[in-house]
Amino acid sequence: MKNLSIRFIDEKVKKVKGVKYVCSKIKINDFNERFDTPLDYWGIDDYKQQWKEGLERLKTHDVSCLVVGICDSKKGRKYLNWWPLYKEEDTIVVQNGVFYSDFYEEYFGDNEVTVKNCYDFIGPRIPEDFPEGLKPSEWVISLND
Repeated sequence: MKNLSIRFIDEKVKKVKGVKYVCSKIKINDFNERFDTPLDYWGIDDYKQQWKEGLERLKTHDVSCLVVGICDSKKGRKYLNWWPLYKEEDTIVVQNGVFYSDFYEEYFGDNEVTVKNCYDFIGPRIPEDFPEGLKPSEWVISLND
């Protein structure tokens, strides 16, 4: 997909406060964001697999996601950073969602989020009239470009 891509910038593992991570990047139209991808729960190959499947899934499903950071909730690190994807007619709407601690527990409960089941947790797209300040960042990609 030309207007949506995700990749590792550098697969050299770094470590900060005991957490291993690598640097990654998502590109949505002209928007670029770099982020640290933690490796304490998923490895590099897990993320690559999920990203490939997440983009491929849009060919057959109306919702998908790209998980860019996840920590092992069973080790007390409740964290997930993802980009839910919603196919609507000839566009894909991309939102960003980050879950920490209590918000993670409220959204995912005690469920383990894996490369295979991450799609099961995607909720409906947050509507346009959602209260300002609570609405996630959102980008729209044309499928006709």
